[in-house]
Amino acid sequence: MFPRSRLASSRRQGNHRRKKVVFVSSFRLTGLSRAVQLLLCGMVLVLLLYFIRLSIDAAQRTSHGYVVLYTSARLVREGAEFSRLYDDGWFGQQTARYDDLYRDIYRPHSPITALILLPLSDLDYAKSRVLWIAFNVALFAAASFRMLRELRVRGTHLLLMIALILLYNPLHVNLELGQSYILMFVLLVVAWVGYRRGDHRALGIALGLLLALKTAGVFLWVLLILQRRWSALAWGIGTAALCALISLPIVGIEAWQTYFREVSYFNGQPFLTITAYQTPTSLFGHLFTYDAQWNPAPLVAAPLLASLLTWGSLLGLMGLTSVVAAQRRHHDLVFAAFVMVSVLIVPLALDYHYMLLLLPIMILVAQAGWTRWSKLVLALAVALIATAIAYRQPALAAGWWALLAYPKLYGALLLWGLAVWQARRKQEAVKAGY
Repeated sequence: MFPRSRLASSRRQGNHRRKKVVFVSSFRLTGLSRAVQLLLCGMVLVLLLYFIRLSIDAAQRTSHGYVVLYTSARLVREGAEFSRLYDDGWFGQQTARYDDLYRDIYRPHSPITALILLPLSDLDYAKSRVLWIAFNVALFAAASFRMLRELRVRGTHLLLMIALILLYNPLHVNLELGQSYILMFVLLVVAWVGYRRGDHRALGIALGLLLALKTAGVFLWVLLILQRRWSALAWGIGTAALCALISLPIVGIEAWQTYFREVSYFNGQPFLTITAYQTPTSLFGHLFTYDAQWNPAPLVAAPLLASLLTWGSLLGLMGLTSVVAAQRRHHDLVFAAFVMVSVLIVPLALDYHYMLLLLPIMILVAQAGWTRWSKLVLALAVALIATAIAYRQPALAAGWWALLAYPKLYGALLLWGLAVWQARRKQEAVKAGY
């Protein structure tokens, strides 16, 4: 038997060694984490400089998206007959006044869309674009700051999310084209903050402006009804109606009559089958609808099957999302799922429309409780949407190869599935008392 003094001494030595090992391990981990954070800070700084350079280049170039906004606003200022904007040939001639390279059509925009650039329409084309890009970048920075603050991310996660924002391809496309979906993203962030904080006025006004300016976020109105947010619904309807009333003295009642006649023109048009449109409508139309000009090499010529799959998928997305919303009174995942469906149900959704999905992506990335496999699926979905994949190659337009031409659509569907699955998991955990 050892004396008690020797036993106590050996125990103290053992405890000292363990504390020393723990201290050294924690020191190494702290040093490693600091090194990773410094590396991420350097990467974010490089990406920020790249984004600034991209924004400057975008302000100095021309594009077919911005020329529509500028030309329509200019025609309103000049007092042109607004209904003529829906004449594709005539409007194309008007865009040629400001841009020799790009021509575009005004359809299917509402008359209110022409008023977005009205404050800048007195400037020449080049100067107005510089101010428009600067305005969009400033608004986007403010909205991104508020979004990240609401999500309460810190440290490494914050740096990774900032890097993802700066790398987001639909954001770059919006800047390059001078499109208005950065502004729509800002309004969406305002609506989301109002939704999660119970501010029905902010939620309703933001959704009303989304509807009036670009007919965006349509399925979110169903969320208001399902969750009985009648005050937000009233604010939204009132905002959209007020925008329409304000536009009447400027564009006239005939403009609205022409718009409602023309709005259904795009339903079932064969050009919706081209792979530029990242929607279920385009996917199934491309695979199963023949058109000599737009889709000469479908997988199988079966237009009835295309219609059944299109409507079946869209109704399935809307139905399952509505069920989740009915079960869960308030959750970011529910809002995210409704945003994604709002984009997917639009037949004309292009890459720049996917700007709106940046908010659902950030919501999902900030969620806790992902399994290893769900993290891999989330990473794949984000990569499909956020990266500049060359899916418009002619080689991907024929036969089975066309299945590879819809990366953003697949990414959105994966994100939607993850949002619904995670929302159901949280609902079951609440029921179980966890």
